[in-house]
Amino acid sequence: MTRAMTLRLFLSLSLLTYAAPAPAFQILSFVTEPCHENITLGLVGYGAPEFQIAPASTSLLNRLVAKAAQQGVPNDPATFAILKEMSARFHWNDLDLPTRYVLTSLVAGVRAPDTKGFAILDIDHIRGNHLDDSAQARHMLRKRTNDGADGNVSAIAQTRSEVSGLMNSILSNYGSPNLIRSQSWTFPFYGEQDVHLLSTAFDLGQLIHSVEDSYSHAIRDDQFKILAVANYIEAIKEGDKDDDRDGPPHSERLDRCNMNDSFDSLRIRELHRQAIRVFNEIDNLLAANSQNNATVEAILDDIFAYTPGCNNSNDYCGSEWIQKSREDISKPYKLGLNCGLIKTVSASNGDGPSAPTPAPLMMLIMLLSAPLAVSYFLRSRSRRESAILRN
Repeated sequence: MTRAMTLRLFLSLSLLTYAAPAPAFQILSFVTEPCHENITLGLVGYGAPEFQIAPASTSLLNRLVAKAAQQGVPNDPATFAILKEMSARFHWNDLDLPTRYVLTSLVAGVRAPDTKGFAILDIDHIRGNHLDDSAQARHMLRKRTNDGADGNVSAIAQTRSEVSGLMNSILSNYGSPNLIRSQSWTFPFYGEQDVHLLSTAFDLGQLIHSVEDSYSHAIRDDQFKILAVANYIEAIKEGDKDDDRDGPPHSERLDRCNMNDSFDSLRIRELHRQAIRVFNEIDNLLAANSQNNATVEAILDDIFAYTPGCNNSNDYCGSEWIQKSREDISKPYKLGLNCGLIKTVSASNGDGPSAPTPAPLMMLIMLLSAPLAVSYFLRSRSRRESAILRN
């Protein structure tokens, strides 16, 4: 086994022992699917084949590419590095530079609400972000104060306000002579750097993240009307959770995007249909240099439409969504040691591990490979630092 292979094995096994689920459609990591990335890229014609749900919003993409070419793609080392990283990951090397720049800015934006620019392996920062009460609106989740039936209404209003604010920012800033924005990004083996991205594409990614999450964090009916908004913070904290007060708990099942599953395929196709409407209308407004966003707000009326009266007492009116959401509920967790093994423990309900617990063989491999991994990292860091920032 080469040193590089040993390092990858060590990092992968380490992550499996401490896999903190993210409260959103999954983003790309060692152990999760690139749901947000594929859904978003599918909207502009560059997603994985199963997410290429016609028609894509190519006009908006072309408009942003033209704007990027006009503004000029920054050539600083960190921005070059993120372009190189994204192009390799999503196979964009054959695309022209402005297109790669816009797609990179879009993907960075759709990842931002989950990562805030931190690395996936930076569990402390990622988890802290997800437990921040003020961050729940970006993910269409209840805050601690969003209780009862009124909590659904206020949670929807909070997320819609986030989306509307980003939309207003896109429309008002598009005519600016400088659309380049500095954002934090973490590079493997190098750490945080400021990269320079196209502001319009980055905000568009953040906007569509919240719209996408409304299809993974809300219980909807067969007409896709919202019946209830899920709760993440109180689902995973220790202590009692009252579904009547707090709403349905966050479900990791609804965060997946298996297009071979009929339920997932149906809801993602509806999400795609509505998101394309948003993208195309934003494109029309940018073309007209208009900030009259009434047409987009009308689309948001459909996306965030709420039907009251369905709750825990009537099993949310028998919605298929609630049945799916109960397959993999997020549970309280804490780290502990058991016979020398790191494990994740469900603290409140006593039903055992809520994340993979490494077998003794896996732990032995990790312990044996750790010195090699550290040695490889220390001896190659300078070489990797110069390589990732090489023009």
